[in-house]
Amino acid sequence: MILKFKYGFEYEGFLYGWNNKELYRLPSTSGNKSYGLKKLDSIVVGNSVGYRIKQQKFSINQLKNRTIFIDKEYQVIKNEVDIP
Repeated sequence: MILKFKYGFEYEGFLYGWNNKELYRLPSTSGNKSYGLKKLDSIVVGNSVGYRIKQQKFSINQLKNRTIFIDKEYQVIKNEVDIP
């Protein structure tokens, strides 16, 4: 399965992308560590919904203001029968 991200933003060296109104941390490296694709869980920020990014809370409106066009594609393996 291929996930396509048209819109997203960068925050402290990490790239984040929107797909079907859900936020994902896109694959990246920082120092000697590699980070894979991860779907972020939504949280309550004040009276609205938001996300925790790099240990900081942001509302969806704050994240929409940071959003730009990124146009990235990532292939995700979902075949759990053949993978140990």
